[in-house]
Amino acid sequence: MNTFVSPRFGMSRRRRAVSLLAAAALTSGALAATAAPASAVTTCKPGFAPAVTYRTANMSLYTATADFNGDHRTDVVAYGPSGTAEVLLGKGDGTFRPAVIAGSASAVMTVPSVGSVNSDDDNTVDVITVDPVGGAVRVFPGNGDGTFATAISTPAMANVFSAVPGDFNADGRLDVLVTDNGNTSSIMLGEGDGTFQAPVGTGFTGYSYLAGVDDFDGDGDDDVAFADGGPGGSSAVQVILSNGDGSFGPAAPYAVGTGPVLALPADFNNDHEVDLITVGMSDGVVLLGKGDGTFQDALPYTGNNAMVWPTLGDYDGDGRTDVAFASPTGGSLLLGKGNGAFQAPVTFKAPTSGGMMASGRFNADSKSDLVVPSMSSSGVSVLLAGCGTPAAPKPAVKPKPAVKLKWKTKVKLEKPKLKEIKKVRGGGVK
Repeated sequence: MNTFVSPRFGMSRRRRAVSLLAAAALTSGALAATAAPASAVTTCKPGFAPAVTYRTANMSLYTATADFNGDHRTDVVAYGPSGTAEVLLGKGDGTFRPAVIAGSASAVMTVPSVGSVNSDDDNTVDVITVDPVGGAVRVFPGNGDGTFATAISTPAMANVFSAVPGDFNADGRLDVLVTDNGNTSSIMLGEGDGTFQAPVGTGFTGYSYLAGVDDFDGDGDDDVAFADGGPGGSSAVQVILSNGDGSFGPAAPYAVGTGPVLALPADFNNDHEVDLITVGMSDGVVLLGKGDGTFQDALPYTGNNAMVWPTLGDYDGDGRTDVAFASPTGGSLLLGKGNGAFQAPVTFKAPTSGGMMASGRFNADSKSDLVVPSMSSSGVSVLLAGCGTPAAPKPAVKPKPAVKLKWKTKVKLEKPKLKEIKKVRGGGVK
């Protein structure tokens, strides 16, 4: 699953991390007027290369991606129940350096996020976690070189489960939306130094286990979408729009089926407006955004019964948002059609994991890749996007035989007259 952070805030507002989808490559030159060689042309179905595992000192349960050392290459942070964050710096070619312990807090099991909350320095990215036992938000301040300073703690609420970054008062500093595993959600406005103000309730009383954060109405401050599918919930996505000062308006419900547990923002129809995708126990829907904070009717989809921890990315490099689902036995890939719908699910092999995978561009191609934490051992596995199951080779194209020209006109050559030749050789024509 993608890190729970507003897509506008991979960094601070003054330096937003923007991933431009690769444009189609242009090839110059004329088409050759020759026949193709007589060899089979093999294509491949979108998928992932075999996993490559990198060991960590501790068990990993969650992963997140960002550029932690400012070299414009995607790195990985692994986080687990030990409360230790470990960073693997990317080389830019799909491989990573050995894991290095970035910092430790109390033992927790929580979803990490990334963003620039510790300072106004545009060159650092921090790791944001929570401590449910101590009821606090913990920030590992990035040093800008792939290492981190001692964790900074701010009191939050009892049993806090997640801290989702966003800018809810349009001041250019990252705040956090904190939730517990029940019906409590609050906003903690950022001070810009890694600490936050006291929690203020959002006013939403439904199920708030996890939330999606983005600017749904285009007014410059972030809004929130809750998948209200928990015990006693409404089985709807509840959207609450920010007032721009850290407070929110009333919730607007959108029917999405049964038991939604997640609602994530992305653009699924390439109209540059924020849409939402929900995840339930066996299916989900896409809500296409209108750009004014409202959404169209739900578009249902199926995830091939592998719908656990969705991760968004462009896994085939076509510029459309796709979805990858992890499962205890592998994964399922849904390629976006660019209109809010998906192609039929494609299964892929992945290490056994009950944790949360993340996506990122780990090499120089135009496709998103995956990193999967391992619960059974200490490590993370990297799956580079590429060929999955090879498709049947296309029939060989045989060149047409050369055309043989047949001459129908016969040319009759006359033999030279010997007498005349002799006269010429004799000294002249008489």
